[in-house]
Amino acid sequence: MKQRLITAAFGIPLFIGIVVSPPAVLFAITFVLFLIGMDEIRRGLQKAEERLAQMLKLLIWLYPLLLFSLPFLRALPPSNTYPGAPDNGARLFLCAVFSVWATDSFAYFGGKAFGKTKLAPKVSPNKTVEGSLVGAAFGIGFGALFGWLLLDKVPVGIFVGTVTAFAGQAGDLLESAIKRKLGIKDLGGLLPGHGGVLDRFDSLMVVCSLLVLLYQIPMFHALLPWFIKY
Repeated sequence: MKQRLITAAFGIPLFIGIVVSPPAVLFAITFVLFLIGMDEIRRGLQKAEERLAQMLKLLIWLYPLLLFSLPFLRALPPSNTYPGAPDNGARLFLCAVFSVWATDSFAYFGGKAFGKTKLAPKVSPNKTVEGSLVGAAFGIGFGALFGWLLLDKVPVGIFVGTVTAFAGQAGDLLESAIKRKLGIKDLGGLLPGHGGVLDRFDSLMVVCSLLVLLYQIPMFHALLPWFIKY
């Protein structure tokens, strides 16, 4: 519990900083996190250098670049491309953060309470299908709630929650697969009780990357006016 409180003391100001910082400061924060993440990858690869294919090593080296999706999502400008587009990147980012937190937390508790069927036993033996479904349900629910509170657009929140429910858990499994390939439990030890920077941002990195990508695709805007609307 003490370790988790220390981590919360570190993480809460960091997320507040990401939300309220001007672009230059936000990029600087992300760049520092990126450098820490690259060092975590370097240390992990040192322990598994000989048994990994070159292409896999390259992909692992590129993994920390997903951190830059956080400031990109935070800095999204207003959009008139489709009805109901979120007009505040900071609020959209916060909606994603709360949805990620709900998905991760309730997937854990749901797995403890109802878990029977292994989700991906070779990648993450403790994760269960039942826990994943519980986490997805709460992630979508929290997305709807904070879509209403922060964006005044419940459908946008439902969409963010849905992306989080599945992409976030996929990001968690991706990092678990990387750590299993490297033969380590955590990529780093910067955050007591929670591993390193990449261990904590795994789900959020993938969620923010996907949201930024979708936001840039005109076809996505054209296909979803019925869903993201006032």
